[in-house]
Amino acid sequence: MLGIRPEDIHAGDAPGRIGFDLVVTAVEALGPETILTGTMAAAPQLAPVRVRLGRAAIPHLGETVRVHADLSQAHLFDAQSEAVIPRPASAVRA
Repeated sequence: MLGIRPEDIHAGDAPGRIGFDLVVTAVEALGPETILTGTMAAAPQLAPVRVRLGRAAIPHLGETVRVHADLSQAHLFDAQSEAVIPRPASAVRA
């Protein structure tokens, strides 16, 4: 399993990053930030994705939003035990 925190998923495209379309299923405007929940347009059967955006971003339910993930911050988990799979020493950032 792959885990990425909402703050490591960003709106729009970015050079060198793989983006994907997210269909908005919930929006929580929390003052200084907006938490967006959605499903991947290309794979709606997968678990919901949550994105932390700035306060100005308030998409509408059903809207498709382009996002990209910072995969350097991703975590891998064993599907059976749900334990974290450690990163190789060469991949650990200082």
